[in-house]
Amino acid sequence: MVCGIVLVALSLALGASALPGAKSRTTTEKRLQFTKNGTFQLSVFEDLHYGEGKLIPRSQYGSTANQLLAEATTWGPKQDVETNAVINTVLDNESPQLVILNGDLITGENTFLSNATNYIDEIVTPLVDRKLLWASTYGNHDSGYNLSRSAILEREKTYSNSLTKSMVSGALAGVSNYYLPVYPSDSSKDTPALIMWFFDSRGGNYYQQLKNGSEVPQPCWVDESVSHTPYFLRVIL
Repeated sequence: MVCGIVLVALSLALGASALPGAKSRTTTEKRLQFTKNGTFQLSVFEDLHYGEGKLIPRSQYGSTANQLLAEATTWGPKQDVETNAVINTVLDNESPQLVILNGDLITGENTFLSNATNYIDEIVTPLVDRKLLWASTYGNHDSGYNLSRSAILEREKTYSNSLTKSMVSGALAGVSNYYLPVYPSDSSKDTPALIMWFFDSRGGNYYQQLKNGSEVPQPCWVDESVSHTPYFLRVIL
């Protein structure tokens, strides 16, 4: 379950100067904008949970706790294939200008360090095949001992169609805190008609904090530092 991940869309009547970088936007930037009919369509997928696994009793591998391993069962991969089929069906019948991957992309507690972010490739294949733009937030299951939000973002950014960003620095802030402007259909206008906000409410466990493999939980809410970031405040004000 997504741990309080929030997507907020706000209609704006701001001058271009209120949006950092608005005047310096280049023609090569991927520009989100309304259609001539005044629509902007999203397709939202959340709690995809790629890499699901089966509970392995501690007695089978000598650990002090039960463990979930996606690679230990055929059940998880089968569910991932079926999830991809659903995504393909939705996208075959919709024409979104943007796809939102809204948290819990991967079941991080199930994965191995060596291949944890490989699931991103599987998740975004239907989007890449259709040349669709997407943006993500990360949920509580996207953080685990073998998986970090930063690693997911790094993998995402190997794809040019990913608009996911990290606009707030600091270890406590999380990763997927950012906004995306959506412009009017008139390409000559640089004032956004809409701004979509993406917030990282963290949760799950920190990445490899202890050498003994013990998990260290992280808070399950948007950190206060996000609202204090000048880059964000310039847009809000």
